[in-house]
Amino acid sequence: MNTCIGWAYNIQAYQVSGPNWSNDVAFDIFAKPAAPATEAELRKMLQTLLADRFKLTFHRETREIPALILVVSSKGHKLKPADKPGDPSFKSGKMSLTGEGATLGELTQFLSRELREAVIDQTGLTGLFNYTLDINAYVPEEIKTSGGDGPPLEANGIIAQAMQEQLGLKVEAKKTPVSMLIVEHLEKSPTEN
Repeated sequence: MNTCIGWAYNIQAYQVSGPNWSNDVAFDIFAKPAAPATEAELRKMLQTLLADRFKLTFHRETREIPALILVVSSKGHKLKPADKPGDPSFKSGKMSLTGEGATLGELTQFLSRELREAVIDQTGLTGLFNYTLDINAYVPEEIKTSGGDGPPLEANGIIAQAMQEQLGLKVEAKKTPVSMLIVEHLEKSPTEN
């Protein structure tokens, strides 16, 4: 539900503070607009649905939360500017991601979802980029061969090392103020159609 609320209000799921169940309970929502609609219009429609059917009420506030902050490394970034504008494409493989014509905001959104942590872009870089992030070479052999029974994978350290070496971006873990959507009320059982 937090992911759904996040999409409706164009924020990340980590920016939604709801009841304990809202991060674990999933719903199938099937809706079709009467006419073609833009993404902004679809988000607005979902906001209405959440208020009507789930009785969602909330307020916004800024909270200081632990986050992974992206900054350009002292040696500069290694991102390649995209040749032409267009829809971004992402291809993910086993511990790798390739973005084509994508913003850094889209990279941080992807990382936030995968790591389930706040990842915030403070590089100051704008525009569209092509990049590949592959962490396979950074994963210790004992984890690769253990079949999941080895020591836990320290994703933040491995990803931070890969991002610095491959993309020229440094990852800093620190608390930072983030705009949050604080759920005041949300029904676990939506009203009927």
